[in-house]
Amino acid sequence: MSQLRIAIVRIMHESNSFSCIEAGLSHFTKVGGILVGDEILSHNDRRDEITGFLRTIESSTENIEVVPFLSASGLAGGNVAPEAVRHLEEILRRALETSGPLDGVLVALHGAMSSADIPDLEGYFLEIIRQEKGPSIPIVCTLDSHAVVTQKMIDLSSVMVAYKTHPHVDIVETGQRAAGILLSMLAGKIKPVTGWCKIPMTVPPPDDGMKSGPLKELFDALTGSMSNEGVIDCSLCCSQCWLDVPEQGWAVLAVTDNDYPLATRIAKQLAMRAWELREGLLPVKMLSPQEAVRAAAQTQGHPIVITDSADTVGGGAPGDTTALLEALI
Repeated sequence: MSQLRIAIVRIMHESNSFSCIEAGLSHFTKVGGILVGDEILSHNDRRDEITGFLRTIESSTENIEVVPFLSASGLAGGNVAPEAVRHLEEILRRALETSGPLDGVLVALHGAMSSADIPDLEGYFLEIIRQEKGPSIPIVCTLDSHAVVTQKMIDLSSVMVAYKTHPHVDIVETGQRAAGILLSMLAGKIKPVTGWCKIPMTVPPPDDGMKSGPLKELFDALTGSMSNEGVIDCSLCCSQCWLDVPEQGWAVLAVTDNDYPLATRIAKQLAMRAWELREGLLPVKMLSPQEAVRAAAQTQGHPIVITDSADTVGGGAPGDTTALLEALI
């Protein structure tokens, strides 16, 4: 049995264009860490896409060699600083140059990673892989469901699959799904094609995620579409709303087995439904800091929590505004 050689890469960061604090190299080393080569495989306590990649590969009957390149995670923060981009690029290029022949690449990305000079860092890193390994090697990517999908990302990847939950509890499963698709491609069992549709809207994430309301309806429809014959995967990417980039907006991706008309039809149908539900996706009217403090003072019981949704550290903000403090004073 001939051996398959599959490379794995993970570069995760959710950028917030409106943060005044760039995500430098120390942000990556302190928050999620930077692992290179075999360090990735010895990191046993991880619960991320790479865990899913490895589980699927290890359970396969194929003879597979895993070629670990890079795992870097900064979670959420400001735009990625130029020195951090250069450092990650150097590691990736060195790994690609010395890896030898590869049969496929599994790449875990966020989908909303940006720098001041490069608004689409995911596309930038995918282009580096293509430059080194050519246009024909299969590249299967995972995305966060808040990815800002670009045309470049679509053009440079073979397949992209995103999380189906928010909060994101299916990260490992998404990695498993991506690895399964790549192995099926390499075995000649499927020929994936992608139809996608961009939706000209962006809204802040709802308080209860996908548990109720229009967003639940959309993801239920997404799951239903995946049961159609010939459909490999469907993704709804609701974008990182605090990211100011040219291709901002939601996107629907549908991957089918060599049936582009079906993929395009599903993507357009789900995109149209999202557009029809757009009014219901808007948040309820928010209170000004002064109104929020007055309402809290008149509320019985405790604890009472007032949040500044624009300064959300979970979305990459620095958490340093003083509007609420001023209102309390």
